[in-house]
Amino acid sequence: MTQTVTYPFGCVYEQKITLTIEKGYFLMVPTAFTPNNDRINDTYRPVTKRLKNVRLDIYDTWGSLIYSETGAVLRGWDATIKGKSAENGNYNCKVSAETFYGTIINEARTFVLIK
Repeated sequence: MTQTVTYPFGCVYEQKITLTIEKGYFLMVPTAFTPNNDRINDTYRPVTKRLKNVRLDIYDTWGSLIYSETGAVLRGWDATIKGKSAENGNYNCKVSAETFYGTIINEARTFVLIK
């Protein structure tokens, strides 16, 4: 966008600005994680910005809910099921969150647990 200002004595000034129009939020849901206690990707959780009431539900291959968490900042799933270490393999998650305007967004993803 260019804004031009012309003053009464003939001076002309132009100012160019670039507007970036975004969604207003950020949601990234990983496709894998490695819970091996190296402090990198040890829990499975979405990365969010400018979202509230984030909910993470994780399901096993057969569709049973094995983990659920809600909040503004999530701890994430530590790859345990009822206190026992989960097996390598595919799992499913559903993430829902609320935007600044109150719109609910949803994302579903299959991800891999790699030990």
